[in-house]
Amino acid sequence: MREIVRGLGLQPRAARKEYPASVRTLRIASALVLSSGLNQWGHSVRVFNNRRSATIGGREGARFEMKRDMDLLRALLLKVEGMPYNGHLMGGIQIPGYTDEEVCYHAQLAADEGFIEAKFLKPTTYFAVTRLTYQGHEFLDLARDDTRWNHAKEKVKSTTGSLTVEGLKTVLSALIQAALRAAM
Repeated sequence: MREIVRGLGLQPRAARKEYPASVRTLRIASALVLSSGLNQWGHSVRVFNNRRSATIGGREGARFEMKRDMDLLRALLLKVEGMPYNGHLMGGIQIPGYTDEEVCYHAQLAADEGFIEAKFLKPTTYFAVTRLTYQGHEFLDLARDDTRWNHAKEKVKSTTGSLTVEGLKTVLSALIQAALRAAM
């Protein structure tokens, strides 16, 4: 129980081993403690565990296809970049039009690619971003402009038939270089 609650950023009171008043312990299950409340960053945290399909802030047992969505990846990185950095974890990231499961999956992909550093509370959809990495900043600088982003997506998809991060980086870099040559 302590490990899960600490993983959510909730700290027990040392003397009596009680949890803060902001946390309501709903029930103890064999696999996961069910609780809700506010973590140390003031984000609402809910953990459910029925049929081992736990989620935080999402629909219990929700399913989605594991398909990479480059627009969601870009939106997630832009959202992280816009968050205040104070040396702590940034959690509770939501992107309009996408489920918590999709956002969490793309956060894992962004971490795999080295764009962000994040901690994931498995088997839930809760994650907290530690920071945007240098590679993440570089990718965002290439992909920030909506017109250039859409043009690069169309170019990569029409040429190769699929969208890859490396393909987008290459085309985005070429578009920026062409714009610089034209400006000189």
